[in-house]
Amino acid sequence: MPITGSKRLKTLSDKLEPWLTQSKTLEFIETDPIRFPYKFRADKQTCELVSFLAAMLSYGRRTSILSAVTDLLDRIGPEPLVFIDKFETEAHRSSFDGFIYRFYKPEDMLFLFERLQWAYKHYGSLENLFLTCGDIEKEGLQQVLSSFVNCLLYKNVDNVAGQSRIYGNGVKFMLADPRRGGACKRFNMWLRWMVRDDGIDLGLWKSALKPSDLLLPLDANTARAARHLKLTRRKADDWQTAEEITAVLRRLSPIDPIQYDFALFSYGMAL
Repeated sequence: MPITGSKRLKTLSDKLEPWLTQSKTLEFIETDPIRFPYKFRADKQTCELVSFLAAMLSYGRRTSILSAVTDLLDRIGPEPLVFIDKFETEAHRSSFDGFIYRFYKPEDMLFLFERLQWAYKHYGSLENLFLTCGDIEKEGLQQVLSSFVNCLLYKNVDNVAGQSRIYGNGVKFMLADPRRGGACKRFNMWLRWMVRDDGIDLGLWKSALKPSDLLLPLDANTARAARHLKLTRRKADDWQTAEEITAVLRRLSPIDPIQYDFALFSYGMAL
């Protein structure tokens, strides 16, 4: 069982407090994938789109992530929404020639941009699409996020080529269904960017979620810190572990438990 009891919670709070604001600096922004949407924060739609693209590429070494996102944004140009609006799979195939990052290949990016174009054409924003995917209070984040992922993958995909391409390993990894039990770190990080508003996180979404609804974006550093601090005894870095850790953080801050993501990340890096 994770930490319980007021004294132990106070000890935990005291340990995390020095790390809480360490990453909330402009210097941190420049070394984190959030730097890409941060440049577009005056334009909500573009910022949301760039946030999604940056989050979906955020796995692996940080320097590699920054290089991959820079490459992708260079390929689509300075006006990402215009690229989405005018996107045509065959006409823009050459835009992604040679783009390979870890599991992702050019075909994965073509499919992703097809689906993003569909989402923006029919809903105007990813937040509006998310709002159609269920009731957080009744169904919980895992179910609603799963519905969002499946809408993005499948809804109105009615041609054989489109249906077959969604089973590529890159797309399956990129748009992983939370109901399969994985931690879905990239989705939870993206939601953190969208919902929280603290000078670092962007706070673009005002209706779909509250900060208290969020789940810890569990990665190697936050998991290492959480186990060291005895926030969980589970060995797997999965959705259930993220829920267990978040439940403890919620006792420290019921309104905004994921503020401690920064602290756990920095704490884990220092171990």
